[in-house]
Amino acid sequence: MADLIEEDNNIKGGQAAFISCGVGTVIAGILGSTPVIVGIESASGVSEGGRTGVVACVVALLFTISTFFAPLIGHIPPQVTLTLTLTLILTLSGHIPPQVFYF
Repeated sequence: MADLIEEDNNIKGGQAAFISCGVGTVIAGILGSTPVIVGIESASGVSEGGRTGVVACVVALLFTISTFFAPLIGHIPPQVTLTLTLTLILTLSGHIPPQVFYF
């Protein structure tokens, strides 16, 4: 896996990447800019087997495509998004087994 993951499942240089991401986000907040979240997508891409910068390019492309759907998402009532978000959180945390939603 491109020798990026150590034996204890840590990514080589991962701590430095997250620290720089945090510092960049704080500075961006002070300056009124957008936060720096590139490190998180890159780390998740590496942990899933991404070996090159193509993972970051695919994520950037998907984020760009998702901006066209923002007006549609704005029409969904808050009650629905709250229910879906809570269901997703409980499912991912293991409190609701995923078989409950199989029809």
